[in-house]
Amino acid sequence: MFQAEIYSAFYILKGGNKINQLLIYIFIAILGLVLGITIGYWIRRYLFRGRKEQAEKSAKEIIELAKKDAEAIKKEKLVEAKDEVYKIRFEEEDKLRNLRNDLRKLESRIAHRESIIDQKSMKLDRRISIIARTEKEINLFKEELEKNLQEQKIRLENIAGFNIYFFFPKKTWFKFTIRC
Repeated sequence: MFQAEIYSAFYILKGGNKINQLLIYIFIAILGLVLGITIGYWIRRYLFRGRKEQAEKSAKEIIELAKKDAEAIKKEKLVEAKDEVYKIRFEEEDKLRNLRNDLRKLESRIAHRESIIDQKSMKLDRRISIIARTEKEINLFKEELEKNLQEQKIRLENIAGFNIYFFFPKKTWFKFTIRC
């Protein structure tokens, strides 16, 4: 049936009516246009689908690559930050160690000075006690000398038979007493 229509269309083209011929040409042109648009649409869709899939695949690859790069940069920055923290920590611990050493040295010097002061204090206490003892001994010796002097005066008075008083403040004077 379709074949018969095609034969009739060729028959009309060969010698049929001119209006019919024109209509057939218009119909063929419209049919060609519709077929061309349809085929073009499907080809375009197929090509764009391939391009779209390729673009999506490329975009996914770019995103994956960007994620890997970001992860690598993140790890690198994390390592750098850890290194910086370690470096700062080491420097601060070194400063703290130096401060502790300085503090120990100062404590040692202070302890040494305290021991020297304690030794000097003990020597001073000994000297004070020696001076106090010597002062006591001098006072006892002085008392003994005065006692001996008194005894000698009394003996001398007994021998001479009179009293002699010697006073030596600002003036010197003698008192003589004669016993009979």
